[in-house]
Amino acid sequence: MQDVTPAAWNKVNEGLRANAVALTALADGRRVLASGGDDGTAHVWNTHDGEIVRSVLGHSEWVLSVALTVLTGGAVLLATGGKDGLASIWGAKTGTALRTMTGHGRAVNSVAWASPSGRAPWLVTGSDDATVRVWDAETGAAEHVFPVGTAGVDLVSSVATAVSPAGEVHLAAASDDSEATTVHIWNATTGTKEHTLPVTRDGLGLVAPSVAAAALPDGSLRVAAIADAAVRLWDGHTGHMVRTLPASDGAKGDVALASVPDGRVIVAATRGEETRIWDADTGVLHATLGHGGGYHCTVDMVALSDGTLLLATMRDRDTPARLWHVDLS
Repeated sequence: MQDVTPAAWNKVNEGLRANAVALTALADGRRVLASGGDDGTAHVWNTHDGEIVRSVLGHSEWVLSVALTVLTGGAVLLATGGKDGLASIWGAKTGTALRTMTGHGRAVNSVAWASPSGRAPWLVTGSDDATVRVWDAETGAAEHVFPVGTAGVDLVSSVATAVSPAGEVHLAAASDDSEATTVHIWNATTGTKEHTLPVTRDGLGLVAPSVAAAALPDGSLRVAAIADAAVRLWDGHTGHMVRTLPASDGAKGDVALASVPDGRVIVAATRGEETRIWDADTGVLHATLGHGGGYHCTVDMVALSDGTLLLATMRDRDTPARLWHVDLS
């Protein structure tokens, strides 16, 4: 594992501290990172020199989640979700505000992109109003509204998507009501719920669970969730738990999945003072990254064309993140 963090990010800047980060890789080899902070601003970064490509201000309160997607023509879209209950779409290069979704009545804790076959991209959002919503990014219309419980009680802390080789969009979400954590899986193309999976955890209190999803070339679906010091991995089609992986002790954590070109799914989970990286199907631990603790723990990961991974981790004082190149060989 090689630290490839731009030198410009090694200076602590409280004004650029992030609540969430997202990574994407472009066909021309460029890698882009997005971050969102407490001042309602989101930034798009060039990971080569560490410079800000564009900053956008569209939220009156904290930006809680960011997501990036690359369109067929190469343009990059940025999505932001805010404590103010808004979800917004931006041109990542120009900073142009393209669409704002106002359907949620409470904080939008998580945003994720999906690209249905033959359709404009979908933006998926999860909120404290106990709903997961699927939006047409081009029109702003709500394609689906999936309820998970009672607004203000069942809080949706995380959403994730995966698109099958056949073009179907699968959606996972994690909700919590301070007593129980649940992972939900839908086929968003058909609008049907496929699984409701209870997650065993220690004690009471909100744990802000995180989910990730990945589709394999053979049509398989993997869904992962972290709550407390464990990562659970399911077969997303059957709801069968594939395995449980031990995460580090500490504050709330985050999980990411990536499907690499050889067909494997890789799991990265960050919690406490460590990020761990495993092979999803074998449970083999590829690497452990020790980087100090913090209450905010975020990870994102993108598979590169050569079979390696680019990993972004974020802690309380990272501005905006640390970047790591992971060679699985």
